[in-house]
Amino acid sequence: MTDPALRCVTSCGRPSPDAFLCPRCTRLLLIDLLRVPWLMDQLTLTMARLDRVPAGAGAGPESGTPLPLRLTTIQAASTLRYTLQPWARTIAEQRGVPLECRDTVVALAQWLAGHIDSVRQSDEAAQLYDEVRYAIAQVTRAIDHPPSLFYAGPCDHCGSDLYCGTDDRGHPKAAYLTCRSCGERYEFAKRRAWLLAAAEDRLATATEIAQAVPGIYGRQISVNTIRSWIARGRLLPRAWVHHGVAYAQRQADNDRPLCRVGDVIDLAQQREAS
Repeated sequence: MTDPALRCVTSCGRPSPDAFLCPRCTRLLLIDLLRVPWLMDQLTLTMARLDRVPAGAGAGPESGTPLPLRLTTIQAASTLRYTLQPWARTIAEQRGVPLECRDTVVALAQWLAGHIDSVRQSDEAAQLYDEVRYAIAQVTRAIDHPPSLFYAGPCDHCGSDLYCGTDDRGHPKAAYLTCRSCGERYEFAKRRAWLLAAAEDRLATATEIAQAVPGIYGRQISVNTIRSWIARGRLLPRAWVHHGVAYAQRQADNDRPLCRVGDVIDLAQQREAS
């Protein structure tokens, strides 16, 4: 039975009368899952390149491997594995079908892709969509983007993105940065303050905040940490997403909380200071 008033459980807000995920979000998730074999090949190549970096590049004392970069790739692979594994089991149990695949990242992704109709019919589709796409994005980021750069917003003069090099803990290496396109010079502390001010009042899901925080705060905050803060009452939701629409009050048990970015950063700063 369909209901034309129902909307996709993600934040897209599109009509989805016959399933929890709309066709567009289902397609985006499917594309991501089908990319996993290629991504894992590229991640293996990335790790091999890191293994060949000569000593002196900022590495462990013996191997010569740049430890923070290598840990990022290992963590990305681990996050994806331990995201796909429980979700594949959940979908198999919900739909009453056997999970007949090898316990590998590629096999689990292919199994979920082959059961995408069951995924979109699951009442946990919103959380699955967020977590799986986030984990795949982490792998993509580990391949494409050096984790040693801090985003400092757009250049006021030409609009190009500004980046500042960071040390192993994510702290800026220099007090000033220069736009690579036009040469405009900026004080890093002021750019970071501007970026935080622009983002702190925005509302987003735990997954969205976990994705955005490294670029505006310079630290990683895992989605599980954010969810634990919510569960323990330390982080209070400011709104709730119900069938793709934001409401001030919770409408159903499976609604997703929207939290203020600034509240998450405040808790992260308190944790660092303790």
